[in-house]
Order: sequence, then C-alpha cells, then structure tokens
Amino acid sequence: MIVTGPKASFAPWREVIDRTYLPTTMGVFLDSAEGLPAVLAKPVEARVNAYVCEGVTCLAPIRSESELREKLELPTIAAFRPPNPHGSPP
Repeated sequence: MIVTGPKASFAPWREVIDRTYLPTTMGVFLDSAEGLPAVLAKPVEARVNAYVCEGVTCLAPIRSESELREKLELPTIAAFRPPNPHGSPP
C-alpha cells in the first residue's frame, strides 16, 4: 500500500492501517515521489491518497480513511447466538 500526500496529514491514515491485521502488506508513506522507481511514484497532492496494490497493479486512489477501512475490511465471524429453547428462529 502506498499513501501519498502531506506528511502532517498521515496520522489518521496510519491509525486505520495500524488497527488492521495485514500480515502480508507493507505500508509506504510518501510526501514526495522524487527519485522513486515508476511503480512507487504515485502522484503527491495537497490531500492524502492511498493506493492498495498487489505486485505492480494498484486500485484507483482512495481518498478517505472510511473508504480505506472499507477496502481493507477483513472477514468477520458472526456474533454467537445461543439456540432458541422454543425451537423457533430468534
């Protein structure tokens, strides 16, 4: 994952990434694309953009923390519901 933009705006984005279990993902935060290989040289704008990539293929820029949460959401296990003693669905 590549996150670009002003360094001072990275904190909420780092929080989203830090709270997500991503054992096979590396996050790179860049406030400049100068001197980077083309595959890492994503545009640096006045606002933060995140690029979720696999190999050298990246999704379109993600422009909000909520959208990033959505893209990174891991499957969850449904809450346990004890069986209904009356035999009917809860």
